Amino acid sequence: MLLCVILWLWGTQSAQAQSDKGVTIQAQDSIDASLNLSDTTHQFCGCQSIETVKACSDCFKLSGPVLRTGYEMSFESKTIVRGSCWDFANEVYRRSGLTKETVFSSNKGKRYADHELVEAGDWIYHINYAYGNVEHSAIFVCWKDKAKRQAVTLSYVGRNRAEPGRLEIVDLRSITSIFRGITD
Repeated sequence: MLLCVILWLWGTQSAQAQSDKGVTIQAQDSIDASLNLSDTTHQFCGCQSIETVKACSDCFKLSGPVLRTGYEMSFESKTIVRGSCWDFANEVYRRSGLTKETVFSSNKGKRYADHELVEAGDWIYHINYAYGNVEHSAIFVCWKDKAKRQAVTLSYVGRNRAEPGRLEIVDLRSITSIFRGITD
């Protein structure tokens, strides 16, 4: 955990940082906020590759119930959820104790979500350009390259395979739906 905090601090070492709303915050304030266990917007210490994200298990544990549960199911207990990518994401949300609230919803080929809406732990539907342009369910982890819309997601390959969830780098140019976990 200390390594994650040190790397994250190093990345925010400028004296001040601009939030998405244009409010200037001190670096120390953002560190304190990132240590809140219920915070779902925790910044991962390294989103450059699957390996750096997976290696930071503490980042998953700090990032809120959805990613904490998804990490445990995928990499610790290696839980198999037979069915589709939707079944996996649904089971992660169910086990995390959260229900989903719609942040954005559209249909394939219509409007797509603004990438600024996506937060760590969000359940997203997106066009899977790497697999025949079908819609795919995944849980958003972090941006690898936000400008290019490359992200790391946690998902299940689907088709009833006997495999746990996995991390992958995906093209998120076309997000059709975003759901966010809320407590009842």
